[in-house]
Amino acid sequence: YVSVIDRVTGHMTVPFKAVTSFKLPATVFGSMTTIDNDPTKVYICGDFDSIIGKSNTPKFMMRYDLVTGDISPVITEQPYSVAGFVKFKNKLILSMAYDKKGSLSPSRLVAWDISAGTFSNIEQGTFKGGGKLITNGTTLLATGYKQSFINALFQYDEPTNTFVTLFTGVNQACVYKGEVYLGTREVITNSSNEAITANYFIKYNSEYGEISTFNGLVLDGMNVDFEQMFAGKDYLLFGGSPAYRLQPIASGISGHSNDFALNVPNPMPCKYSLLVPTDYIGSALTITGLNGQMLFKFIL
Repeated sequence: YVSVIDRVTGHMTVPFKAVTSFKLPATVFGSMTTIDNDPTKVYICGDFDSIIGKSNTPKFMMRYDLVTGDISPVITEQPYSVAGFVKFKNKLILSMAYDKKGSLSPSRLVAWDISAGTFSNIEQGTFKGGGKLITNGTTLLATGYKQSFINALFQYDEPTNTFVTLFTGVNQACVYKGEVYLGTREVITNSSNEAITANYFIKYNSEYGEISTFNGLVLDGMNVDFEQMFAGKDYLLFGGSPAYRLQPIASGISGHSNDFALNVPNPMPCKYSLLVPTDYIGSALTITGLNGQMLFKFIL
């Protein structure tokens, strides 16, 4: 089943259902997302053979229009189901899975050129499978295992058309507001086999190949789970036990307790925007002069 939920009313509808005849289906619908900043088109992949009640429907990957209800194919017919995908530089990078007999695809990663409508293989390199694909638009990353189910983070090298290992001990990765966050073990190792204390959760700068930890964030590996990460609108969410959310503090704001102050020039050289956490909705924002006179006040 695919369900659509109205966030205002909470009402749920089932626009369509699908069936599969695969021998070893992980799930009929494996992954769904939107691309190109168009929230009305949902791309869905998995092990589905057909949509119930609809003729000539696509297999393994499709595009669902939330406005019109139309279902259309994305890739041409091929024998292997699609475990996951991401759009990277006008190509859909697909993670291929099984055929109906349960045999793995010999090409686990392929690129589907949207304009030309053609497939091309990607060399796996040290990336042996599993995990998921993510991108911030300029870098293509993958989580999975490199051998004997050892989890790692990989990066796609375009000149050699292959994936290379960045860090061993990374379980999950997610792009939130253009930045890459990693769910890790307590200690990870880099490509030079050097041990790095990661404390289960770090940020990775793909442009410079640098990682950074969060000062003051002390985590207990027995009680946190950063393996289910999801980028929401205002928060980076962790669906573990218990669940967590992360929201960066607004840049330029400093202070303590619940009171925050920010100095701005007068006159201001340009239009000024202030991004604050949604936790502060309902708080009072005041603008005062250096002499202490209140110039403006309103409720966020």
